[in-house]
Amino acid sequence: MWNEVATVFLVAIVFIVVMKSTLSWIWYTTSMLLLSVVLAVVIKRLALRRR
Repeated sequence: MWNEVATVFLVAIVFIVVMKSTLSWIWYTTSMLLLSVVLAVVIKRLALRRR
């Protein structure tokens, strides 16, 4: 789980640096939230499949 959290932080930091002048904060927050939810769902499904 901690690897996924680190991945989300890494993507968020890169996203901020690259798009900070052209992207509104509402769009950024929505996309990071959506990315986190999708990543959590994928992790849960993979964990269930392994069992």
